[in-house]
Amino acid sequence: MNDLARRKLFRALQDYVNTGDSFDSFRRFRTKWPMFFHEADYEEVEQQIRAGVEEEACFFPKYKSYLRAIWEQSDRQAASRRQSDPSRNADRLLIMLGVRDDLIFNYTQDMMVEDMMVATPHLHYVNTWFARYIPDWRSGEFIYKAVVPFQEALFALFKSSWRARICPLEDDCNSPCSTPYFIAEKPRQKYCSTECSNIAKSKVRNKWWSKHGKSWRKKRNLKK
Repeated sequence: MNDLARRKLFRALQDYVNTGDSFDSFRRFRTKWPMFFHEADYEEVEQQIRAGVEEEACFFPKYKSYLRAIWEQSDRQAASRRQSDPSRNADRLLIMLGVRDDLIFNYTQDMMVEDMMVATPHLHYVNTWFARYIPDWRSGEFIYKAVVPFQEALFALFKSSWRARICPLEDDCNSPCSTPYFIAEKPRQKYCSTECSNIAKSKVRNKWWSKHGKSWRKKRNLKK
């Protein structure tokens, strides 16, 4: 994967993890990134959202929650504020990468027993992205073959997990960040954008001025 392709996948993954919970948010993401998931997957999600299907059975909101939990584990500051379960997150990664099946019992009321509707269990695949690991004899390694671009993006992030960061302004009272989950380009990057970085710098300056401004002005006047 070249650098340009990787950056595009990372932008899509970053947009996905920051997508809101509304139906309109889903539609905007689908319009912007029509190839990130299969067209059939998008159609199914739209039907499920309209039908009010629980999150456990619908991959779009479910995997977004999984990603956020993984992001929080990766970011040290966020992990210190919230409890995370590394073993559970490992299972989530295996599911999203298509190594492990995401198979659940989906209950639907579609059976009549003595004039009563009875909930009956059905096995339901939340996704059918069964990725492959192909052995390469020369390199002595297994090559991961994704089924959807989402998996390509996630696998690329997995190999450089330090990039998964959460903007420190996520919980800011005055100017909370609207897209706090981001993928850093450099190890020293702390904020999701130049805008948030400038806001943070401004807060530091204002705090310093509030604490030391009076004494600074007094010393300056004495020098005149």
